[in-house]
Amino acid sequence: MATDNYIYKTKPGFFFIFFMIIGAVFSAFIIHLFLPFYGSGTVVTNVIVFVSLTFFILIFCCSIWSIIGFKIFYLTGSALIIARPFLFYKRMILLSDIGRMVESEENISVSHGLSYEKTPIGRKAAYKLSDQRKLIVRSVEIWGYDDLIKKLDTQIRVIKDRMPHSSR
Repeated sequence: MATDNYIYKTKPGFFFIFFMIIGAVFSAFIIHLFLPFYGSGTVVTNVIVFVSLTFFILIFCCSIWSIIGFKIFYLTGSALIIARPFLFYKRMILLSDIGRMVESEENISVSHGLSYEKTPIGRKAAYKLSDQRKLIVRSVEIWGYDDLIKKLDTQIRVIKDRMPHSSR
């Protein structure tokens, strides 16, 4: 799986990674502040500290996992390679195995008093693969989402046009 002969290579979402680092550092700082109070007070104090510690440890772990698991996409003439450099993981998907694509906005629910509103945070493209699994590409995770999607769709069309009509 060589990634040196590629048509397009994405970069990680530096903005996303920056906020994950800030979340991890902030959570580690809060954990450091709360940890001395655990076990030194009343039962109610210990429960409050335990719940707070658990919450911030969860945020810390999710932030670290997001930093470690970031993706880089390599588009070659015949495949899409998804690499996770810190995990030493690469997955190759042949372009001929990629089917229909559905692009949509990703939203989060934001509370304003008693009402909830959907706020867009980016876009995602969901590709259906030949083995019935989905490949999801999110604009929040990578830098160069629009270029990747355009070039990927172009390469898929080129591959599909080269295939005999009976195997489409």
